[in-house]
Amino acid sequence: MKVWTRYLARGALALSLALPTARVAAADEHADGADGDEAAGEDDRAEEPDDGEDAGPGAVVVEDDRDSERDARDPESDDPAAPAVPPPAADFGLLATLPEGALDVKGVFEVNMGARRVAEPLAIAPDLRYGVRDDLTIELFHSGFGQTGFFGGHGNGLCVSGDGEGGCADLYDNVGLGAQFAVLDDDLALAIDAGVHSASLSDPFLLAAKAGAVGVLSSDAIQIVFQPNVLIELADRDEAADLLNVPVAAYYLATSSVAVGAQAGLQAELDELADTWTVPLSAVVHFHIDERFRVGGAFSFPRLVADDSNTDERALNLLMSYRM
Repeated sequence: MKVWTRYLARGALALSLALPTARVAAADEHADGADGDEAAGEDDRAEEPDDGEDAGPGAVVVEDDRDSERDARDPESDDPAAPAVPPPAADFGLLATLPEGALDVKGVFEVNMGARRVAEPLAIAPDLRYGVRDDLTIELFHSGFGQTGFFGGHGNGLCVSGDGEGGCADLYDNVGLGAQFAVLDDDLALAIDAGVHSASLSDPFLLAAKAGAVGVLSSDAIQIVFQPNVLIELADRDEAADLLNVPVAAYYLATSSVAVGAQAGLQAELDELADTWTVPLSAVVHFHIDERFRVGGAFSFPRLVADDSNTDERALNLLMSYRM
């Protein structure tokens, strides 16, 4: 028993002497590892390329977000806080065809501004255009603009002021279907325009075939739009004549969001051009609220120049459109 007691005492003494030595060795190894990691980090940083230097094949370069912000600002401005320049309005007059999948919803408020009957009639004419493909657009129209290409219509679509004296011929009238097929798409965009149109859905029922073209000549700040077309009556030729319409409009982009313009042209009955011709005139303004929403207006003299010219005949068209 004394022998075992003596061995246990010696073992305890040896363990007490070994533990402090192990703790000191572990601390030394930890310090050496930390110094090695710090040195490796300094070596890695020393090997990183400066801005503008070749990072070598396979290297990952992280762009500074501040550089992207500077690129979005005005490239001609040295001020780092200068705001981005808004993009110019791409279609401040008209697009010959819409991009594929685009839907253009337009409401035209047609107001008679004649000397004797202001706002009689008053009508709301919705026009819808949809891009089936980049080169094919279909439309449902009610406005006088959709029918002939001229501003200055009144009493089309849904009549607000009622029928009878000072109102519309019917509560709902003047509707058409059309399509534009692009044949040119450059600074000069050109599309074939075709469709059918009913100026009267009641008695007498009228239905006309429409054939023409839509041309848009664009530059940085000027756009020329021409829409020649003919309407050939199919249903009741005793009540309605065949019509020729040659509207031409010019727009100037005064700012990135405001365009002003004027429209004129020639209207006449095909069978009696010399006796029925007239030259309408309209002043037009468009405001681009953002890339989708636009408002505008056109004040028109439908018979400004004619054999029986009449400046008392006037119309106001208020436009609101949204593109989806």
